[in-house]
Amino acid sequence: MLEGPRRLISGLARKIAPAPATWRGATWGALLATFVLWLVEAGPRIAGASDNLGAWLGILTATVAITLAGLFASLLVRWLGALPPRYRWIVATAVLLALAMNEIASVTLGGMTIVTASAIVLGSVAGGSLAVWLRNRRQWVALASLVVASMALAIGIRWMFVEGNAPYVATQLPAGVAPLDRPDPSQPGSYAVKTLTYGSGADRWRPEFGAAVGEMFRTESIDGSKLVEQWSGAAGWARTRYWGFDAKHMPLQARVWYPEGAGPFPLVIIVHGNHNMEDYSDPGYAYLGELMASRGFIVASLDENFINSSVGSDLLGFPNISIKKETDARAWLLLEHLRVWRAWNAREGHPFFRRVDMSQIAIMGHSRGGEAVAVAAAFNRLPYYPDDAHIRFDYDFDIRTVIAIAPVDGQYKPDAPPSPTM
Repeated sequence: MLEGPRRLISGLARKIAPAPATWRGATWGALLATFVLWLVEAGPRIAGASDNLGAWLGILTATVAITLAGLFASLLVRWLGALPPRYRWIVATAVLLALAMNEIASVTLGGMTIVTASAIVLGSVAGGSLAVWLRNRRQWVALASLVVASMALAIGIRWMFVEGNAPYVATQLPAGVAPLDRPDPSQPGSYAVKTLTYGSGADRWRPEFGAAVGEMFRTESIDGSKLVEQWSGAAGWARTRYWGFDAKHMPLQARVWYPEGAGPFPLVIIVHGNHNMEDYSDPGYAYLGELMASRGFIVASLDENFINSSVGSDLLGFPNISIKKETDARAWLLLEHLRVWRAWNAREGHPFFRRVDMSQIAIMGHSRGGEAVAVAAAFNRLPYYPDDAHIRFDYDFDIRTVIAIAPVDGQYKPDAPPSPTM
């Protein structure tokens, strides 16, 4: 009954199937298109490192490695195609389960790939060996393979249920050393903690920097276009559409925790690192801000998310897929925030009038923010921006402490050499 439709489909498939010559042309066309795409991406790096043999070797190595990986992937697909359909179904299901476990259990994709591949291989050996041994109980090799694979699976399952080492191991003091008779610094202090936010008052995504900002805490935008690269093109257009402002109108926004009291209190500025810009980083320091405020510090966690990376909008600007060399902008924004605090502290009638000890300032940063605070400490002593003397610096704040937490290094190099604080 189905023979007629089958013949029709088979005939149509033969008629539309590409000829061998077509496949050869398609192969070379795909190779040429991919090669051009690779040059478009790697070309700027090659041009910028024309005198750097290491950069050329790195690009060559990457090309060879990617080519070999493509060959391996094609052989893997061909090998999987030779497997029985039911086994291919089980392998595909295992891969999908691994991806699901990666999302649910927050396990690294590499680790889950190794675990899943091991389970498939050992399970296949154990199942195949059992089938062979049941058909012929004299197959001692099959029996040995079954025992070894089963033991390996049991050990692996047992390992999966072990919780591992404790995340925190208490440090043991050396013999004869008595602990300090001092209060535990991780415990809250004696001050009641209050919190607020300041910013443009026009943030389209977060009301705490939008309509919720009080009139006394609204700040003016500043022009940072000369301190960032590639806020332009399609990626820059998408970034501007997302935030509602461009590089010439960067906002000064922050979350603040401060002690209840007359003060004056030391000021601590915290700068976050790079992350997906749509997943805001500045709220993550709330625990630290609350603790330090309870101990008599004013703490501000700055919002610099608008110069972070973006998986979505930056891809529209291929090959310039992200903002480049923005660490100096992170540092400059920090100093501009300090300028705001200096003005508030001197403005009679402002809630922070004479409540900020501007002679006791600490700046703290994580990752790219960690490098940014070092750069800010250098900028604080300079009369001009090292890359453009038209930008005048007149900061000279009393920065007493610089704290870099897991900092990056070398993101900002003024005219090639590292900055003096690195």
